[in-house]
Amino acid sequence: MYSEQFEKARKAAYRILTYRARTEYEISEKLLRKGFDRETINQVIASLRDYRLLDDQAYAERFVAEKRSLPRAVVSGKLRSLGVKESVIQKVLEGVDPEAEFRIALSLALNRKKRRGDGYPIESMAAFLKRRGFSQEAVDRVCTYLDDMRQPGS
Repeated sequence: MYSEQFEKARKAAYRILTYRARTEYEISEKLLRKGFDRETINQVIASLRDYRLLDDQAYAERFVAEKRSLPRAVVSGKLRSLGVKESVIQKVLEGVDPEAEFRIALSLALNRKKRRGDGYPIESMAAFLKRRGFSQEAVDRVCTYLDDMRQPGS
């Protein structure tokens, strides 16, 4: 029923999937590097999808759950680099608690403040959090919170 090329590509895909879950893009790229043609790869991807061995939505949901301590922008970028479609990324990130990013950023900021001392400039803290990939909104909220801690009587 299937060609010999298809069977070889399918077996190669199974071997790739034995190590960890992958996205369609990852499987496609690995099979391309192994020398399989695009048509065969598309058939293998469709077959893997039919058997529910490949599901970018489920992959993205697991990825987001595992990367709870990372900012949304970083998780989004990593998923994008793994070839997950933008619509899937947006859908899985909708389920993320919007306060989580603030709590993570605040935790990092408080740890840094503890290590660097109370005189650590707010501007440096903002730059630190931005480099880590936190949204401007989360950075602003954390900086306001820290500023309020410095001036409790205001």
